[in-house]
Amino acid sequence: MTSSDPTPAKVQAVLNEYKDIMSKELPKKLPPRREMDHQIELEPGAKPPTMTPYHMAPPELEELRKQLQDLLDSGYIWPSKAPYNAPILFQKKKDGLLRIPRMGTYHQSAGTEILHGASQLLSAIHPELFN
Repeated sequence: MTSSDPTPAKVQAVLNEYKDIMSKELPKKLPPRREMDHQIELEPGAKPPTMTPYHMAPPELEELRKQLQDLLDSGYIWPSKAPYNAPILFQKKKDGLLRIPRMGTYHQSAGTEILHGASQLLSAIHPELFN
């Protein structure tokens, strides 16, 4: 979902219902750390896949570094030493710019699902409302 995508009607209904507690703008960074950090529990015996990452063209690699640095600087992400990762595939926009699509990806080897879009997160929380 991009910022130009229309908000699904069910999501908009929830936003309207709670507009008195919703911020008009998205926060510029993640909330502060709490006394409890959550973690993803992996299936017993899950092992990282052993495969060579694919090569990126120099312009893609440069754009990836720029976008990751912007996300690091804004506080949306932070460095990780996690044993798992996912390949990044760019989507070329009509204006020629590269963007990282925010899609859910299922990593069978880890037995976990990665949710990237707001609509996917809402579907995971309230499937009866957002499917």
